Amino acid sequence: MAGIKVHKTIAFPQDTWKMLETLKPVMGQSTMNGVIFAAVAEAYSKRFPAYKSGGPSRETKAEKEKREREELMEEKRGFVEQMDGTIFDINGIPHVKYYTYDRGARYEQQTPLEMIDEDIVARQYQPDKKTVDNYKKTGRASY
Repeated sequence: MAGIKVHKTIAFPQDTWKMLETLKPVMGQSTMNGVIFAAVAEAYSKRFPAYKSGGPSRETKAEKEKREREELMEEKRGFVEQMDGTIFDINGIPHVKYYTYDRGARYEQQTPLEMIDEDIVARQYQPDKKTVDNYKKTGRASY
């Protein structure tokens, strides 16, 4: 194969191989694999600025925790909406005020927002929403 340099399973034209050999000391690489990886990573980061070194940009631990907390709070707000609850603060900690229903009775509840989950939503009506609504329609509810 004239003019082609084979490196493991990749074939390079001779002039490309010479360029890679020249880049090896300039890039501080001791192997051809290192040169190829560094060159590809550099080209990739120039074409896709949101990515660095061929992978997604790294967020700090604090940024990741903040993002995850915001996503969790958004999910919790969805639960509050399902329960017709309201969010308020007690000493800077968000709480939820909502009602639970047990056939003919209604009970006010206050729970920290972080504790709201699908189980609390499911237990809001006892035995179930249809039975509670039936009590309300027939006038047997005390609220």
